[in-house]
Amino acid sequence: MSPSFSICFYALAVGSLLYVVLSLTVLWYTATRRVQAAAGMFAGISLMYVTAMVLTLVGGVRS
Repeated sequence: MSPSFSICFYALAVGSLLYVVLSLTVLWYTATRRVQAAAGMFAGISLMYVTAMVLTLVGGVRS
């Protein structure tokens, strides 16, 4: 597969992911759930970084 195709697919995946995250944020970010929404976003981003660190340590691949 060509690099141009790969870039297009990655851009499509990032756009889809961003759409879902923003849609869920708007849905859950109401006046009564601000703390829960912020805690959930923080937990998700923290889990993402911890997962990346574990995979880097186990796999030995450096970015």
